Amino acid sequence: VDVRSQLGKGSMFSIGVILAPDKLPFAENLQPGEKDQTDATSRHTGAILVIEDDRDLCELLEVVLTEEGHRPATAPDGASALDLIAHGLRPDLILADYNLPHGMDGLDVAAKVRDILHRRIPVIVLTGDISTDTLRRIASQDCVQLNKPVNAVDVTQTIQHLLLIPPAVSHPSAARRSEARHAPDMPVIFVVDDDSHVREGIRS
Repeated sequence: VDVRSQLGKGSMFSIGVILAPDKLPFAENLQPGEKDQTDATSRHTGAILVIEDDRDLCELLEVVLTEEGHRPATAPDGASALDLIAHGLRPDLILADYNLPHGMDGLDVAAKVRDILHRRIPVIVLTGDISTDTLRRIASQDCVQLNKPVNAVDVTQTIQHLLLIPPAVSHPSAARRSEARHAPDMPVIFVVDDDSHVREGIRS
């Protein structure tokens, strides 16, 4: 059980429950003897660096990612994440908490990893802070934001989407330029809401 509160802005209460792998929210309910009809070749997997100081959430993410076929490596803070990079880890994607201990937040760590590896690695930032300044900062660094408490389905679907983007256009500004050539009048709409059902409904 966790609570985060900011004077004058509000409070967020959450209950984290670690489920057995066959009970995870994204698991399909298959009848005995049935095979998963999802084409394995359509799933993209990779090495994922998870930076999260909440041990329970970190363990849950590790289970979810492993079940999806990814190769997760976990770190509780920025220094530990950079140490993994120094010892040869080359992540295909970074999944980082926004608020991390010891001086570096998730965006700081992601920027350092990108600089060290000279690659625009896709980054997902998990945060319970949905203030305008925070959202703008996340967007300005070409990162995708997911709200805490995080939903396993949102995480896995977002990872699949980001891993599908070819490296040549993985830089969002390049993607925007490409889109602008084909659809110059198409508006960009940001949906900011802490209710995932509302977000999904609006997106649909």
